[in-house]
Amino acid sequence: MVLFTVYPPDDGCTNTRCPHQIPLKKVYRKVAAVFTQGNSVQPAYNTSLYCPKCATSYHANYLVNGGCRTYHPGIPDLIQVGEHQFVEAKPIETWQANMLFGWFSASNASRVFESAMNNGSFEPSVWGMSSTLMTNQVRDAFIILCLLEDAQFRGHLLIVPHTGDQSNRFKAAMEDRN
Repeated sequence: MVLFTVYPPDDGCTNTRCPHQIPLKKVYRKVAAVFTQGNSVQPAYNTSLYCPKCATSYHANYLVNGGCRTYHPGIPDLIQVGEHQFVEAKPIETWQANMLFGWFSASNASRVFESAMNNGSFEPSVWGMSSTLMTNQVRDAFIILCLLEDAQFRGHLLIVPHTGDQSNRFKAAMEDRN
């Protein structure tokens, strides 16, 4: 049994260029870990949907078409920071404040989370995953949330490449922002 089941926000194709805007039936489900503010690390199922007519895949935070990842509007409750990892927005907001005002590093945020939040109640190793929140996941969470907040403020969608290294995925969006 899992505490979280993560789905895309829509169950139908929303691609305006798709000639068959139909309910999505092709479902993919993966195991995931969700890092939470109050419930430590929790098991989850991450579900994505696919439209075979326009080759668009729909995920909890974004859709993918033509090699581009377009984030859904707004700020999600869970932000995907790795293929099988999500973080609640609340701890990310805390990390943002700590990093912006307290000279707090991503590695320290990871260590504090591990020390304070990981109560060992869920052992993701059973699912082939780690219960450790990695420094790069904290950094990615910080960047994604900042870029989503900026996109929301400017009234546009965050669009980044879907391919390539996660470490380089948001570089152009950050340069555009600055």
